[in-house]
Amino acid sequence: MKERAIIEIRLKDGFSAYKIAKELNRSKSTILNEIKRGTTTQIKQGKPVEIADYDFNQIAAVEEWMNTLPRKILGYDTPEQLFEEEDSKLRLCGYC
Repeated sequence: MKERAIIEIRLKDGFSAYKIAKELNRSKSTILNEIKRGTTTQIKQGKPVEIADYDFNQIAAVEEWMNTLPRKILGYDTPEQLFEEEDSKLRLCGYC
């Protein structure tokens, strides 16, 4: 999310995709794909809303909600639960 906001801000400041890629240590094609897909803008109730318009607490709340939402594809576990399980396994085996 933070990088997408940076892309949006840099574009408004007139930076090229190459300069943005260099700043974010990403490939130029990755930046161009993000710009092309328009991931810096969301559509909310039919109006475009810029991600940069949200503050950190709002983004953190959505992140928390997404990570604690049970998913059918995960056997009705949450991403957070599965991450904790995998992290525990890695810690037990000493990062194998």
